Amino acid sequence: MTNLSCRSPSLLVWLLCLTALMAACGGGGGSSAGGNEGESLSLSTRSVSVRSDTSTGGPIVNNPLTFTIKNPQAGQYYYSIAYTGGAIGGVASNGVTGFQSSSGNPLAGTNTKLAPAIGETIYGVMDGGAGSVNGITFIAPTTMGAGRYSDTLTIAACYDAACSQQVPGSPQTVDVAYVVTGDTTPITNVTVPLFLKAEASSSQTTAMTTSFQVSAINLPPRGAYVFIDSNTSAAITGITFESSASRTDQAADGVVTVKLAAPSEIGPGIYNDTLEVKVCFDANCSTPAHGSPWTVQLTYVVDGSAGTDYQVTTLPIVTGGIVWSDVTKKIYALIPGDSPLYPDTIAQIDPFLGEIETAVSLITTPGTLSMSRDRQYLYAAAPGIVYRLRVSDLGVESTISLAANQYVTAIKEAPDSPNTIAIELPTPTTTVTVFDNGAARPQSIVSTDAEFLGAFSWGNDSNSIFAGLSTSTGHFVERVTASNGGLSAVQTAPADTSLGVLLFSGDLQFSAGTLYWDGGAAFDTNTMKLVAPFTFAPNSDNVPRSYRLALDAPRDRAYFLTNEQSATAGPSVVTIEGVELSTRKELWVARFPSQNISGQLIRWGDDGLAFVTSGGSESLVLMSGPLVEK
Repeated sequence: MTNLSCRSPSLLVWLLCLTALMAACGGGGGSSAGGNEGESLSLSTRSVSVRSDTSTGGPIVNNPLTFTIKNPQAGQYYYSIAYTGGAIGGVASNGVTGFQSSSGNPLAGTNTKLAPAIGETIYGVMDGGAGSVNGITFIAPTTMGAGRYSDTLTIAACYDAACSQQVPGSPQTVDVAYVVTGDTTPITNVTVPLFLKAEASSSQTTAMTTSFQVSAINLPPRGAYVFIDSNTSAAITGITFESSASRTDQAADGVVTVKLAAPSEIGPGIYNDTLEVKVCFDANCSTPAHGSPWTVQLTYVVDGSAGTDYQVTTLPIVTGGIVWSDVTKKIYALIPGDSPLYPDTIAQIDPFLGEIETAVSLITTPGTLSMSRDRQYLYAAAPGIVYRLRVSDLGVESTISLAANQYVTAIKEAPDSPNTIAIELPTPTTTVTVFDNGAARPQSIVSTDAEFLGAFSWGNDSNSIFAGLSTSTGHFVERVTASNGGLSAVQTAPADTSLGVLLFSGDLQFSAGTLYWDGGAAFDTNTMKLVAPFTFAPNSDNVPRSYRLALDAPRDRAYFLTNEQSATAGPSVVTIEGVELSTRKELWVARFPSQNISGQLIRWGDDGLAFVTSGGSESLVLMSGPLVEK
């Protein structure tokens, strides 16, 4: 065979070279099975364009193109139509036999983005060597935002259904242009949780992690950047973000993982931080998503650990009331008849040794216990009677007779009058009556159908009492004058009804001009206005409730017994929380297994608390140690 030089200027030589090259290549475009002479794929157009506005719906272009086999030689042909997804949301065609959806997004380009999965390939059978794209559906303009967008249709004609053997001239591409006018910001809907809680014991030596999900729908194909900033404390040591695409509703999810310091390194406490989550459609965040930024409140609770942060002694007794004497350094407990130990007694307990020293018989089922301000007397109530007992020997000094089987819910001694006490009776209607040396003053304050009388407390002196009222319109505080004739209301002030009934529950205490409810509400008696309440980290049902408050005003501390449960799975607990009284700042928590909540909590010694738990039967828990003083 004569060798040809394709550099020759002869036209004949150039034609021979071209013929030889086509013969060597089989004359085709893609991978072919034989490459029949003259057989090839042909498209009716190589470009499609459309315009739309964000005030309208997503455009659909009907019958934009056809594709045929020129000089068909085979008996049956197949096709595939693929689009990248930068503008196209779907393609319709005849004879479709299958779909293959993309699971990723090549436009995203980084794992700091939320980006939907885009692109798809459809497969089908050509009818007599001809096929068509019946319709192109474009992504909604509101999802895209104003701008110019492009996509590519790739059409292949094949000899087999899998399109592994293509006819000559296959595949071919169609350029797609999509222009959107109007609002530049996509309508992407982003969901970010606003609260995040993590918890571990202070004995844990390994780092903690917690996470939350950022979800978005109606994302444009290019996705959205996610930026996370934190007001980091010593608790947060790192933040990472990973996303995953979805094919539903132009959606994507991302997981923010927050790494937290090992509990043993930072010690028991409640560490609060905020995370700011920004979702934007550009790297400079000049086009933020609607609603961006979001602030996530992070609470990291490191529980105090028994044996390290505090010591615990448990006494298996049921108590109807407990009080502490800073004179005798003892705890006194009213023990009802259903207690397995020392039933129907009043007991003296040494909390430092965890021992019951003395128990004197006294029928008290059910009962109430309080102590005189000079620490010389105890007031113990049983149905129909109130005992005044000497602390020195627990002997009965005097009694007050009540109606038969009349229960007592509170006994409180006047601030500057040791022989004057106020007693609250719950039935037949709640009533507060003042007694002097055992004799009742004529006039009491009484609940009515319109006003329900709640807890009460003496004020600065024996001339005034404050009581909580609940009505159909909200909560109120009533100032009551205590005179020789008894009690009479002189002023009623509204309390903020938005706080809810739980904050006004339980007993009421007075300290330095402020009333404090067990539930967490606080009220300034000088201005007769509500002041900042105590709030607690929410449970899964977002309703934490305090059942008892122990005040330690000289140390600027308040202690609460609450039903807040651990953020980790586990048995039912009661929670003791230490709070700074002046700032309301939560300082620490300790949790104790308990099936039920008992409204008993007192402060004792320099670093002690006593409260009751129930794990089938009640127990008196004596807690002490550096955690209490924190």
